[in-house]
Formats: sequence, structure tokens, C-alpha cells
Amino acid sequence: MLEVRNLRKNYGTQTAVENVSFSLSPGEKLILLGTSGSGKTTTLKMINRLIEPSAGQIWFDNQDARQQNLNTCASKWAMLSSKRAFFLILRWPKTLLYFLK
Repeated sequence: MLEVRNLRKNYGTQTAVENVSFSLSPGEKLILLGTSGSGKTTTLKMINRLIEPSAGQIWFDNQDARQQNLNTCASKWAMLSSKRAFFLILRWPKTLLYFLK
């Protein structure tokens, strides 16, 4: 299980992500939709522990992700990046349906 609680990321005075919360049970999928610069990639990087959140908590299987080995966290979920070549083949509605299968 993945649980994100009140996640926030600031870069100086600029807030990139503010108050993001959700939980995912095994087998569930999540798609982050938003305009460029809305914090989708930053949120995923915080979950993946590539960057540290300014505030909030990330839990894997009821354990604080900061207390877990980085490889352990990375082995529990997958992140698919949006590559331009992929979107040239499938427009966004078909892409969304592809990943929801």
C-alpha cells in the first residue's frame, strides 16, 4: 500500500506541490493529470525519493518511506514517464485507456 499525506515541495518561495494526499492499495492505479508545471513530476520524484518533500509523509506498507532502504521503496512500485515518442503514437485518450487496462 502507498499512502501520501499532505505532501508539499517548495523551491525557495515557489511552491511546486501543495497538500497532495492519496492512498493506493495493491492493484490500484493512479494517473496524475495536469498542465505543464503543475507538480506531477515533482510529486512522483518525491514518492520515488529522488527529491525530499518540504512537508508531508510518504508511507509504503504502513512504514515511513524515509525509514526504508531506497531500493526497497523503488521495488514496490513502478513509474511510467511520458515520452514524446509514445504520445506521437497514441493521443492522450488512448494513452490513458492503455494504462488503465
